[in-house]
Amino acid sequence: MVSPDGVEANTRKNCAPNYGPFGFNKEITSYGVNLNRNYGYKWYLYYIFPFSYHLAFNILDSSPNYRGERPFSENETHAVKNFVETQDINISLSYHSYSEVIFYPWMHTSKPTPHEDLFISIGENMS
Repeated sequence: MVSPDGVEANTRKNCAPNYGPFGFNKEITSYGVNLNRNYGYKWYLYYIFPFSYHLAFNILDSSPNYRGERPFSENETHAVKNFVETQDINISLSYHSYSEVIFYPWMHTSKPTPHEDLFISIGENMS
């Protein structure tokens, strides 16, 4: 588990009445970095917004999508980065509790995933 705070927030969200499309009451605010947004891959989103580092979700720490001051600025994401760089990892799957989905490599693109049947099988067994 990388984000115990995220698990806690998700547990509260799923146990509370639904306050709109994302389950949040407008009066509820979050402060701090969304660890899912703090990784380095396409951190600035230049491929979508050339000046995205100026957008509110990047600069307001009250935004639930605040990315932090820079990629891997948080201890948790930095620890994951160090772990991945020092291990011989052959497979990776990620359970995202907020959306209740299991991610596997290359889901961010329409290109084929090598060994996709294997990833789907493992994901189905995990769920």
